[in-house]
Amino acid sequence: MANLSHISSQPSATQSVSTKFPFELRKVRPSRIAEISRTAAEANVPKEQKIEFHIGNPIQDEYLDRLYNLLISGIDFELTQLENSQTLLQEFLQGCDTPKLRQLWELIFATAEKAIAYMPTGGYSPKAPGTLIRQFRNWLLAGQDEALDYSIGENGQPTEIAIVSGGPQEALKLLLQVIEEYLLNERKNIVVASGSLDPAVCRAFKHKLFAVPESSDDILSEVEFLLRQWQNQVGFVLVRKIYPEIVRKELARLALAHQVMIIEANDASNAVSLAKEIGLEGQNDRVLRIVSPQVIDPRLVCTGVAFLMGRYDFVEALNLVHFKKKGTPSATEIKLLSFLLNELGQFDEKRWINLGNTTRKSKQNFPISSIGNNNSENSHEEVSAASPTPMGLKQFFQIAQNVGRYTAEVVTRVANIASHLSERWENNPNLTEEKLPSVPTRLSARHDPFAGLSASEVVEEFFSHLDDPHFLAHLDQAFLAAFQQVHPQFNADCIGSLSGSARMGLSTMVEAWGLREALITDLSWSVEDAFPKTIAVPLDSDLRLNAERMIAAVQSRLATDPQWPEYGVVVINNPHNTTGRINSEDAIAKILQFCLENGIRVIDDLSYFDVIIAKPEERAARLPVKSCREIANEMVRQGQLSITASTNLITICSISKTDCKAGARLAVYEILDEKLRNKFEQALHTVEKNRMALLLSYLFYRRGSERVQQFWALRDQRMWQRMEALQNAVSEISTEENPFELTVIPAEGAMYPHLLVKRMPLYVSIDKIASSLAVKGIGLIPMTAFARSEESFEYANRCFRLTLGGTLSANKMAVKVRRLVTELTRQVRREVEHYTLHRLPKNGVLSDLVKHPDVKANFQRYETQLNNLIEQIYQLVDAHFHKWAPRSQIDKIKDYREFVEKYLPERL
Repeated sequence: MANLSHISSQPSATQSVSTKFPFELRKVRPSRIAEISRTAAEANVPKEQKIEFHIGNPIQDEYLDRLYNLLISGIDFELTQLENSQTLLQEFLQGCDTPKLRQLWELIFATAEKAIAYMPTGGYSPKAPGTLIRQFRNWLLAGQDEALDYSIGENGQPTEIAIVSGGPQEALKLLLQVIEEYLLNERKNIVVASGSLDPAVCRAFKHKLFAVPESSDDILSEVEFLLRQWQNQVGFVLVRKIYPEIVRKELARLALAHQVMIIEANDASNAVSLAKEIGLEGQNDRVLRIVSPQVIDPRLVCTGVAFLMGRYDFVEALNLVHFKKKGTPSATEIKLLSFLLNELGQFDEKRWINLGNTTRKSKQNFPISSIGNNNSENSHEEVSAASPTPMGLKQFFQIAQNVGRYTAEVVTRVANIASHLSERWENNPNLTEEKLPSVPTRLSARHDPFAGLSASEVVEEFFSHLDDPHFLAHLDQAFLAAFQQVHPQFNADCIGSLSGSARMGLSTMVEAWGLREALITDLSWSVEDAFPKTIAVPLDSDLRLNAERMIAAVQSRLATDPQWPEYGVVVINNPHNTTGRINSEDAIAKILQFCLENGIRVIDDLSYFDVIIAKPEERAARLPVKSCREIANEMVRQGQLSITASTNLITICSISKTDCKAGARLAVYEILDEKLRNKFEQALHTVEKNRMALLLSYLFYRRGSERVQQFWALRDQRMWQRMEALQNAVSEISTEENPFELTVIPAEGAMYPHLLVKRMPLYVSIDKIASSLAVKGIGLIPMTAFARSEESFEYANRCFRLTLGGTLSANKMAVKVRRLVTELTRQVRREVEHYTLHRLPKNGVLSDLVKHPDVKANFQRYETQLNNLIEQIYQLVDAHFHKWAPRSQIDKIKDYREFVEKYLPERL
């Protein structure tokens, strides 16, 4: 952050102000997947006729949804009762002690359903905006003293409002990235009025931030001074306070005079917004507003969302950056905020009081730890004896029980460590210099501050403490305790929750640790959105992880730059997101042993934890699919990996597909290295928690490993049924109807099988086919969208990605895929007809003509000329290839001669 003190020697105020409009953004280009999704969604085709195999939502199944609700409600039931689950849930609601409690459970069940699918980009769809955006729009127009209107995309207009996850500081951070990455003009420097920004907000912003001191008593003079000194370099004024009307008018005048844009991040209502002042001058596109729900009512600190309003191109760019860095907004937080507002978008005071929030609750003496940090000295604070409710007594007894259990766990853990080290030292005396693992100063397992409460009591406590940040910390700790109970392989002292997608976790690691490069497996999901540079390592021929290739790639990077481990990482994804393959433990162990022992960080991106798509009896035999942490722990116990080296393994585990709650936006990270963990958590401290997502996941995981495994088993069974339906439907299509031999390649551990066109003509573009199908309302993602190497392109050029997710039953999915094969075959035929050469018949009217001496001589002369021309083309092609690649590489290219002799002539 720059200070005023160093500015005096900079450009003088006599320089002229450019008259060019300075706010044009680089054109926002959506990804290939986004293009297909948008085209298919906008296709003029009835909904029931659309085929939506492009959507990546988790599986949606009524029995699976009911099982989830049974689990989070705390109902005691047997799996044999699942057929009557609807009755069980209705009886549960009818048995609620109060109408209020029933209303809360109905909200929770509705939120759980809403959390399955991803929210649209920007938090709403213009065609079906949803409740919250309508409430907020009503608040802008009729819920306050003065009205200011912003479009939500009605009648095809560009949208001027976006919903942002993570709160107002996160919205500002994303907006700064938009300016940094998309503004065409170089006037990216910003005057901040007043005070400095948190480093976590502006870390990715590389240009200058000139801060007006908060102590300044003449804000206008300070801002004007900076604008004059930097008038050709400053393009924005960031306003962080609400100023008196006279100051607002002058700020508006300065902004127009110096052609700068105002970013208003001060929770200003319409009446005191600079948008009103500048709007009066006919320049209402010069203000970008960031507001939190607290602008509606200060008590709405409970939802991790914010709103951006202003120019449509900035809104569009922010939505794209939001998607790349964080995914789409959180459905659970949108649902919670909507619940607390009335139709006019105003705070629902009556509902708030009914929830028990009449006054702010005093601090509870629950054990509390800072966000993502488990080293709190007060982690076992005693419960106040003066607690007027049974809750305090329950917690007292629960904590007393926990202390005994945790003490035993610590003793067991220390004994195990000593035993393993003793065995290793006996076998290898050189290991005696190895640093001993630190025994944690606090208990090795997290404790649950709500363990003594029923699910309904937790829900009531949650909604009566919505504006209490201490309760949120308790909830965060409770969720992590329950999560670690189900996943004991993770170190309780080193895990934390992340209110966002795994992609957000990776992006934050890049920012916090200065990462610049990642080695990834080919055909991976869009990791490029998180890392500045990615290097794809080809998979085996069966699309599995090749350990030797990955290790060779790491060795190549180390040979190029021995300092590579300081800014480079290896990212592993198992089960593999895009290919659906489950990689072997041996391959993963080889990579971990080499990388971790050589100080190279490995990130385990766990998107599909323990997902196995197989018949129930086969699934049980394949369990578990071990995470990198489980494999590393075993290697440590067997003496194959040092404890110190194991700290180089990092895990980010998303609940999106694992628990079928993609819209919730919640993940768990494990970072053993304390310095890295502290940097990571510091980068996250401005991100507001998705508390409704935490509540849902806590209620789910507190049921314990056995119950959670039952949910996962039903999830996998439903996906296997859909997989089987797809395979059977395609295999039953006759050869005449399936001339290009379309075949379903099953997924093993992720929800994306493939549709392979075995006899895809060489000259047909799979991308063009995907675009043509999207216009007809058929969403199908070509695997070329994920291919990054020659080996993968050979496969990807003949293959589409299907999905087992969404709402379609197995039977309906079979019907859809049969129609898909028909349409796809028809489209390939069209492409073939377009490129196929039509040759003259060998027999017929021309046969006699060719026998004429003069004609024959001409044919021979032209044939010679044609052959010479073909040879020249070959030489030109060879020369062009050699210009870009050496002969050694060209010789390795598969089917190079086929490309020159067959593909190129057909295209020409």
